[in-house]
Amino acid sequence: MKRILLFAFPAIVAFGCQDQAGPKGCGLELRLVKMTSSWTGDKSADDDLPWQETIALWDDSTFLKRRTYQDTVSEAVGRYTYVTLDNRQYVELSYDPREDNIRASCSPTEFIEVKSSTQFKNTEWQACDGPVLDYEAHTTRCSE
Repeated sequence: MKRILLFAFPAIVAFGCQDQAGPKGCGLELRLVKMTSSWTGDKSADDDLPWQETIALWDDSTFLKRRTYQDTVSEAVGRYTYVTLDNRQYVELSYDPREDNIRASCSPTEFIEVKSSTQFKNTEWQACDGPVLDYEAHTTRCSE
């Protein structure tokens, strides 16, 4: 029995550590850098934004969106894919239906246009009077 535990314990620890690291170690992070009102054209940037937001696009095609207001943090998760529409590339976010409270779109999914490897733009919310959201992207390191 001791020999079984001797071999089982390291395996349990290894799987436990692997689950904790999860897919969150690799991918692309989008950070909200500018917001433009669809009504007035007024722009807010960086520290003047009404909220801070990041979208982590992990290598396993899942994402985590985190929106931070002055005293609260909201999160939403789901899956993403890259799609081409009208010769433009987009990241399509499909939210877990129980966790789409910060979706920036009028539809069940959210499309964020890939302007360049470091510039992304969400104009979808504009159709329902929301702002245009500009993101800056950078890669995240993979955990060893």
